[in-house]
Amino acid sequence: MHWIFDSHGQARNGLQVIKEIPDHRICLIEGPNGVGKSVAVQLLELIAGKVPAALSSPPVWTSFKENLGNTVVEVSNLSGGRSARIRFTPEEWPTAPPTAVTDAFAEVTIDTVPSTLSAMAALLDVTTIRGDESLQDTVRRHIEQIESHLTQTTSTVRDRANETDEFVARVSSDWVRADPSAVHEHATQVRMLEERLTSAQDRLQRAEQTASDLTRAMEIVRKVTNADADVQALLAQQAAVKKTVEEQTTVIAKLNARAEAAEKTLAAQGGTAADLSRAEKQVRGRQTRLSNQMRDVAKLSSQLRLESDPALVRAELKAAQTAQMQLTQEIDAIDRGRRTQDALRRLIPVLDGTTLATSDEVLMVVDEDRFTGREVRTGFETRRTEIAESPRPEKVVETLAEMDKVKRRIRALTEFRNAIESTQRKAELLEEAEQEHKAAQNKSDGATKAAAALRDIHEKLARAQADLTAAHQESVDLQEKIGLSGVSSATEAKAALADLLTELELEETALDSAQATAAQKLRDAADEVERARQKITAARAIADEARTHISTLRSEVSSSSAYAWLRDALTPQQREALSGEDLQVFAVVRDTILSVTDKLFDTVRQLERWTRLTGALGETKPSKSAAAQLEQEASAALTQALGDSLRHALNTESIRNRVFGGLSVHKLDLQRQMIVLKDEQGHTEDRPMSAFSTGERAFAFTQARITDLPRSTKPNRLLVLDEFGAFISADRMTDLGDFLGTLSDRAEQIVIILPLQVNYEAELDDTRGALRERYLDRVQQLKARNYSAVAL
Repeated sequence: MHWIFDSHGQARNGLQVIKEIPDHRICLIEGPNGVGKSVAVQLLELIAGKVPAALSSPPVWTSFKENLGNTVVEVSNLSGGRSARIRFTPEEWPTAPPTAVTDAFAEVTIDTVPSTLSAMAALLDVTTIRGDESLQDTVRRHIEQIESHLTQTTSTVRDRANETDEFVARVSSDWVRADPSAVHEHATQVRMLEERLTSAQDRLQRAEQTASDLTRAMEIVRKVTNADADVQALLAQQAAVKKTVEEQTTVIAKLNARAEAAEKTLAAQGGTAADLSRAEKQVRGRQTRLSNQMRDVAKLSSQLRLESDPALVRAELKAAQTAQMQLTQEIDAIDRGRRTQDALRRLIPVLDGTTLATSDEVLMVVDEDRFTGREVRTGFETRRTEIAESPRPEKVVETLAEMDKVKRRIRALTEFRNAIESTQRKAELLEEAEQEHKAAQNKSDGATKAAAALRDIHEKLARAQADLTAAHQESVDLQEKIGLSGVSSATEAKAALADLLTELELEETALDSAQATAAQKLRDAADEVERARQKITAARAIADEARTHISTLRSEVSSSSAYAWLRDALTPQQREALSGEDLQVFAVVRDTILSVTDKLFDTVRQLERWTRLTGALGETKPSKSAAAQLEQEASAALTQALGDSLRHALNTESIRNRVFGGLSVHKLDLQRQMIVLKDEQGHTEDRPMSAFSTGERAFAFTQARITDLPRSTKPNRLLVLDEFGAFISADRMTDLGDFLGTLSDRAEQIVIILPLQVNYEAELDDTRGALRERYLDRVQQLKARNYSAVAL
């Protein structure tokens, strides 16, 4: 495999990557620290779908992510002659060290066809073995793997517990609803919500009063300048109309009393007289309701400054709804503009972080038009400038305020339309009642004087109702003309305004802003009241449902096949209780169901505890707290299980022969960091693990670890031997080459990473022949790229 690394113009702040790993089956890379050897290995591990252990620290990960840039790695001569190109995209990486590599980590093409990083990882296995890993390190790594398995198992059990919990939650909802204590809780909740509703209604009432006072104050300010001498005459007319209203109201009350008396007289006579009495009463009731409705229509007509013509009201309502639709579109446009601004704020820095922002390479194609990276960047900036101040903040406020105004007018017009329709229906009902009354009159022509008197009263009452309605209408018209809410002059208007401002604790100049604030508070209070009502309705529905559910659930649980699994899980006593009247059995069964979830979560907590203890065992020198925890909690079962697992891992033939002199591993004492070896005769000896961490033993142990590598399931394996400088001296290089040559079935390519071993340029004068040629080649490579890569 031939690897090319291109980080030129991408990597920042001193982060370096070597440029090439040649297509040598066993490639020896030598160079000083800092030239990018380890970074290259880390990139290869990411390509193979592994998160390098060196990047697990948050500071290291952050530095690597921020400084790598869009480094490109190309590989050729993969198995089957395949090739690939990987362009890393660290701008898409997570901010914290990840536990897994995703396709977002890089853009990939395989054999020039767009692909994914996961597809690339399926083709490549990168195995890294560090030459400085001692027996103690291996033990610790093995324990870390077990700790990782425990963590994964914990996660799996936790997922199962969560799934079970969700299942139990679905099933247990029936028990919760059927529990008598739940009914009590719902009743308590309803009472609390009713108290909150009362408080919210009080706040709404205060907000309405404040809004009304502010509206009146604003109206006085608007109209006070228009007050003139004619207002006195209008007020006099209004006083006369008011007197008429009072008189007519009194007359109607007296006529109603007389009518009730006459109706009782007729009703007592029975027959057609009683029918006439009922007809008279119906006409009078409908006439009163119609008169009241007509006064409401007149009031709304005055408020909206609109005649009570159904066609005209429908047209106004349609116009208001059209305006609402237009304002909705404007608000949507504002939102779209903001989203565009946000997108441009994200896109421009991404382009600026690449060479595309100043490149003449085609970046985008729209139909037949082609745009270079420079043009796209300029276009983005131009568009951002265009919409930077659009819309203006004050325009947004104006639009939202206008939308609120239109919504209020739509509500008022809808109310006006409904009132007109209601007036029409009431008029029809009155006409129907009058026809019935007329029929009753025809049948009662021979009735007593009481019938005649009742007809006379009815006629007078109808005229009085009409006069009262006309008087109310005249009063409304006069009030609109006066326009000063009950004051008789501009002086009184100013005095009333001063009183209102004092009550509101405002200056006249603050009325506009105060009215907007009050309107918002009014809306908030109304929304709060509506939410409280909805919550009360929902809570009452739940309480009612719980009460009715109890009566049916008992028999359902006792007989339905859907609950057969539950009956099987219950004791005979519990099953018997299900068919009884004791509702407390529901609580017992509910606890039985929930205990399944509790036990699973207890298992999760126990696994987490063993994971922590395993991590403490893996520490070479546990902290005082970890050591104390081990002394107190670590059981023989845990240490024996870990020791047995390690003993099995270390008892391979290659490790026994190369490291332990043919002896087998009998036992490992992890707390004392001791290993117990046993010969064929059964004799044992204790040795500290540190005794196998230096010199020939360490090198032999590393060779054994390589020998024990399992065959990869992927078509390409790259074996990286890193940090081998401590063990590979000149006299071992030949042995190492011979040893690695036997691993053709373990890896397609082997890369050995070494620090700079020799000052090759200084040694040139002392070398001859082939050795001098090799040294000269390395000197030339070191001068050209600060490292050498040669076949071993």
